[in-house]
Amino acid sequence: MYEFSDNIQRGILYLLKSDKDFYLQIVNLVQPDYFEFPSHRKIFSVIRDHYEKYKKLPTDDFIEQEIRSTKSQKESLHDYTDEIVYINRLDTSA
Repeated sequence: MYEFSDNIQRGILYLLKSDKDFYLQIVNLVQPDYFEFPSHRKIFSVIRDHYEKYKKLPTDDFIEQEIRSTKSQKESLHDYTDEIVYINRLDTSA
């Protein structure tokens, strides 16, 4: 198993949710359990499942709604929304 820093994991998630070419190149090489944090695993799974169903990348709002409807009661939605904010901070195109 590879050890990647939190920001590398966030960078992979950012590219997966925002760059279709990147997504198509690596989605089959990545498994949810490659991510250290449960929130990263869940975000990855939502992105992958959405693409498989609709053949397009999900919006952040969709990711949040999907997590809201599938998270356990002891999980905090705030943890996921904060993580999406951290992931989006890796966008250097602006």
